[in-house]
Amino acid sequence: LSIIGKMIHSHFTDCRFGGTGRGVKISTDFVQTYGTGSDRPQGMTFNSCHWMCTGSWNIYGLSSLFITFQGCWIVEATTNNVLLDGEAGNYLFSACYFGGNNAITNVLIQSGAGNGHTFTGCNFNYGNKGIHVVATSSEQVDGLIVQGCFFSLGLADGTNPSTSLQLDSVSNCVITDNIDRQAPTQGSWVTQSTHSSIKGDYRFDNNAWHTVTPATFSTAAAYYWGSDT
Repeated sequence: LSIIGKMIHSHFTDCRFGGTGRGVKISTDFVQTYGTGSDRPQGMTFNSCHWMCTGSWNIYGLSSLFITFQGCWIVEATTNNVLLDGEAGNYLFSACYFGGNNAITNVLIQSGAGNGHTFTGCNFNYGNKGIHVVATSSEQVDGLIVQGCFFSLGLADGTNPSTSLQLDSVSNCVITDNIDRQAPTQGSWVTQSTHSSIKGDYRFDNNAWHTVTPATFSTAAAYYWGSDT
């Protein structure tokens, strides 16, 4: 399914997307009749939908805004269950399940994606990475909330390189009330600072992480520690 153009405040409930190929692509109309940005999908909600597509992604967000996924099942893609890029801003995932393939990054947020993404009460099961936020020297993501999520990634014996969160130069990032109960070989989270001037700032509180030391820890970023274990 391709959602292209000015679709506003639409709702999809109890839908099933599956089989070979890719899932749902959300993007701006190729012909921008109303001016830049005004014809992008906005305010869309997916409730209790299931994605079980075996292509490279299940959900591909490009230029779009305020897209909500509530109680969805998003599994089995070969590269990313969710891929955000090209000014996909303010995506919200609540009580969603991600997983189904040990070799994938469940959620990949590219440096060119929009800002203000939220994951609350989600379950990440299988995959090498839960959420990976990418940066370049000139682009980075501002605003990420990961709250109350459960991570169980990689293989139980720790043979897969895995981490729950890989965060590069993310500013205004809040990570609270999460649990990691697998054996992440790279630690429960890693940070990097690729951007030339914005190195990232992170607020960690009340998380129960695995004891493996993070493989990469950026000393250039700012950290605000609460009561993590």
